[in-house]
Amino acid sequence: MPFKNSSVIFKITNYSEYSVIKDLTQNQINLKVFHSKNIAYYEVNLKDFNKIKKYFFYYDIKTIRYKGNKYWLDFIKMYYLSIIGLLLSIIFISMLSNLIVDIDIQTSDQRLYQVVKQGLEEEGIKPFTVKKNYDNLNIIKGNIKNKYESDIDWLEIKNVGMKYIVNVEKRVNNQIKESPKYCNIYAKKNGLIKRVKTYQGVSLVAMNDYVQKDDLLISGDINVNEKTVNQVCANGVVYAEVWYIINIKIPLYYNDYQITNKIRNNIVIKHDNYEFVLFKNRLENYKSKDELIWEILGIRIYKRKDVEIVKKIKKYSEEEAVKKANELALNKIKMKIENDEKIIKQKVLQKQLIDSTMNIDIFIITEEKIGYSNIEG
Repeated sequence: MPFKNSSVIFKITNYSEYSVIKDLTQNQINLKVFHSKNIAYYEVNLKDFNKIKKYFFYYDIKTIRYKGNKYWLDFIKMYYLSIIGLLLSIIFISMLSNLIVDIDIQTSDQRLYQVVKQGLEEEGIKPFTVKKNYDNLNIIKGNIKNKYESDIDWLEIKNVGMKYIVNVEKRVNNQIKESPKYCNIYAKKNGLIKRVKTYQGVSLVAMNDYVQKDDLLISGDINVNEKTVNQVCANGVVYAEVWYIINIKIPLYYNDYQITNKIRNNIVIKHDNYEFVLFKNRLENYKSKDELIWEILGIRIYKRKDVEIVKKIKKYSEEEAVKKANELALNKIKMKIENDEKIIKQKVLQKQLIDSTMNIDIFIITEEKIGYSNIEG
């Protein structure tokens, strides 16, 4: 009997628990009774459940769920198309897993790209061909390097999913570059000088001097008695206070996304950029987290947990809007400066509310390197 080990959990709403137990036990029906939130639930085997529906037709029975073989049969009936799709996908992906569909040569040098492409084709490395094993790839790599020795310094062929990724470095004839004999260092922006480190040349600025963009900071001219006696390439670092006024607009109303208790579990199959989701997600807005449960031949199967998120419209207070604007302005400046440069001061100059948007001007002082050499272009 296919359903010998199957049982049914149900409830009856139009008769009391006492009456139901009395009726069923008198008819030699074995049942389990359990409670949840003061509601009685009954569990019987599938054969007895069919007997109850036939002889106690006046019961208002609500089936909660099946257990055992019956549960899995109903599950397969409900999702048979998805299951067939899953099996076909696995078969299809397994067939494709030994096929190369793309070759990615990672170089921006067009001539080198054509050289490597030609070498690969000569060795039978083309799209829509069967994968080579590791040893064969090493032999092919050596053959291409030997044949194009004057062009290729280093070559690596990696099999990633259904494509080869080819990393290559161009062979360069090392030539000693002569240092420029004469250059100057100029200001690339306005600022108030704070520190000057001169390694070569003559500094023309001192602490608390105000300079403007393109002013000469360190000269390559070596003068004695107002006469140039030597010329060098100026080398040094000039730090200055630089001032910014950052305008930030903060809409007072914003969307806040909150997680609810609704969770849906799913199964996802991935291969390269292909993704197959077993069950349809009926959540409107959600975020997902994948957990790898099985991987073979480049095919990865994940258990996915989708958590519902709901959107709520919230409003910043004036204090919160100013705080947010300060954070955004600070981040903008941090993207401009380097690790050895710093922010000295930050101050709100003015704020104005215009059509539910807070318009805020923020004054920021930084200490930055402002020198550039005229040989840098």
